[in-house]
Amino acid sequence: MYCLVFYEGDDCLFDFKHPKNKQFFDFWQTIPREGMVPRRQDYHPEKVAALLPTMMMYELVSSDYIKVRLLGTGITEDFGKEREGQNFLDFIEPHRQDKVSQALWEIARYPCGMRVLAEHVLKSGLTVMLESVGLPLLNRDDKVRWILFQRNILDVEKGLPIIKSDRVYDPKTYVRLFQRDYIDIGTGVSNFHEE
Repeated sequence: MYCLVFYEGDDCLFDFKHPKNKQFFDFWQTIPREGMVPRRQDYHPEKVAALLPTMMMYELVSSDYIKVRLLGTGITEDFGKEREGQNFLDFIEPHRQDKVSQALWEIARYPCGMRVLAEHVLKSGLTVMLESVGLPLLNRDDKVRWILFQRNILDVEKGLPIIKSDRVYDPKTYVRLFQRDYIDIGTGVSNFHEE
């Protein structure tokens, strides 16, 4: 599934479920750039201090290694600090790792953004719905190798489906995907979808 982000005046018409994700998208749009994607060195997190606790950054190293470069304090409180500096794919169920890697590399391929609605288990044991929005950044060689994410817990009232599951899972790697949308930032989007 994909979605173009349209504006009417200054209003973004994409259906972000959490207001911080819209604020994050609007901030990403203001990062200076020569083309469609800004460079990593032009991203200055201090300009969006209110979003830092729920911000993440991944580095696309290879198809089987996606390094977690940054986790905001809100994310480490929810999931723990052990993920920072590690391979993100180690925190994904083994049978989903290839698909998740491909989904993230699609952001670099087009380039485009991505929005994911998914259920996660926090380190406290609480199960929550999250909306995560990822947007590309260029490295010094002008290749998309960085993805900046904003991840926020949604209220139940935000319209996510309630689907029963009797699946046995490991809380460390459990993610129940509800929806993945690619966001067209002006260069097209992937038609990839995880079955």
